[in-house]
Amino acid sequence: MQTADGFLLSMNLTDKIKIATSADKIFDAIYINELDKNKNAMVNSDIEINLKHNSIKNYRKNYILPNMINPLLATHNAQNVIFHGNNDNNQFLSIKNNTYINLSHGIDTYIIGDIKVENSKNSKHIIFDFNELKTGYTGQDIITIVLKNYSGHDFFFYEDKLLYSKDHDVAEIKFINNIDDFNGKIYLIDQNSESFTIEYKNSLYSIKSTFEITTATENNDNIVYSKRNITQRKIDGLGGDDIITDMTELGNILIGGTGNDIITAKGGHNVIVDGSGNDIISLGDGNDIIISMQGNNIISAGKGNNIIVINYDNNDTKVFLNEGENKIFIQGIGNIYRNEFLGDNLIISSLDDQHNITIYDYNKYKNNLEIDTTLNNGILLNHQNVDLLISTASAFKQNNDRTVFANLADSDRDFLNQIYQYSEMSNL
Repeated sequence: MQTADGFLLSMNLTDKIKIATSADKIFDAIYINELDKNKNAMVNSDIEINLKHNSIKNYRKNYILPNMINPLLATHNAQNVIFHGNNDNNQFLSIKNNTYINLSHGIDTYIIGDIKVENSKNSKHIIFDFNELKTGYTGQDIITIVLKNYSGHDFFFYEDKLLYSKDHDVAEIKFINNIDDFNGKIYLIDQNSESFTIEYKNSLYSIKSTFEITTATENNDNIVYSKRNITQRKIDGLGGDDIITDMTELGNILIGGTGNDIITAKGGHNVIVDGSGNDIISLGDGNDIIISMQGNNIISAGKGNNIIVINYDNNDTKVFLNEGENKIFIQGIGNIYRNEFLGDNLIISSLDDQHNITIYDYNKYKNNLEIDTTLNNGILLNHQNVDLLISTASAFKQNNDRTVFANLADSDRDFLNQIYQYSEMSNL
């Protein structure tokens, strides 16, 4: 059934209608602006669906629907959409850019179709608002977000935004008005039916796969370390596209290895070394050292005094900063390079525009940021000499440095002497 003002009604026969009892909901209603004969072409196509009030609101008025008509939890070509759930188990369909979702009690599912943004000048947000859910929240309330066309491994958190690592012109999935130590359950299901959990503790968001192991292999691993199961302080992801999550906050050495890896450290003073693929590095609070040498990497620094070393020849690098005294050392770009601004973001490139280093929210953090291109007297770090540096630092810590240095080749000693300025090395 179609109405002159743009509503399309379809029969809802999910439950068999019995003659002896009155039917609850017979019709599902959806507003389609193209079917609205009274609509001016210049009027926007904003839609608000409220299940508590059983209503659909468009540019003209707020339609309070009779009890036998239920708003269909989907929209058609609406520019902006607002959803209000109720205490039943709801399933919202076809969510896309410029959608505002007021979370509600119950076991609710939110199906996100395409997050591509056709016009980059428009707002790029899908917002999940916890404000109406905070009061009386229980562990029985479950939120499931379904990504129909994307892999969950390609997403990472920056502050309260879940970002897609492979494209800029997509909607950011944003979570607002949450509370610390959120005891609810938030799940994400991706296009491959893999499940992930989204956690919110101490005002920090994180996403991790629900399938975990503790020993790296040459395959695609999901490795999660806690204080309970960690057996070593140097963790190498080896081969494969790995997800390495360090929850210990002990301050470890995390190495990506080959493949496209996702490396996350919840906290502590860590040393993070990328692998040879395109990696995502995300850190919690602590004074961390991040070394980025190969691949198109994304670095999300936590709060703390961080040192980020970037080899400019490693393709494109994206850096998301946080509070603290941060230093970024750029190797291989030379002393003459180009700085360009795109909004609040700083883009650093060589004069030949070979690659880009993008520092997001630069204007927000610039007063506590130092950028330098003169690290290590021009010596470029690579995975071989970084391994040597790590082994040497470990030898210092274990008071075994003289034995280690005595067995080094002359070229390795020269390199370490330039880096560490070790006074006893010439006597070995």
